[in-house]
Amino acid sequence: MINILHNYILEELRKQNCYINEIFYSPFHLNALIKKFKKKSSCRKPGIKFYKIIKKKWDIKYKNIYMIGDKRSDLKFAKNCGIKGLLFKENNLYTFIKKFV
Repeated sequence: MINILHNYILEELRKQNCYINEIFYSPFHLNALIKKFKKKSSCRKPGIKFYKIIKKKWDIKYKNIYMIGDKRSDLKFAKNCGIKGLLFKENNLYTFIKKFV
């Protein structure tokens, strides 16, 4: 079911000439309703398992990486990864990003 949603998102973005290389997700959460998914996972922020996988797979360099998030846990994730973290609390993400590039 989640793949249907991901494909829809990718297709809608493609229509706008915007591309995402890959989507990663974790089904695990401490408050999950389904027992087999109710657990802590290093794939979920502030854990960095997905970051390590993506960094290796896409040969990402630390210098140009930013984590933009709306929660303090996003900044903790960035710190755990050794990358720059930006807390977004504004209305326009494009305007926010332009300040840093």
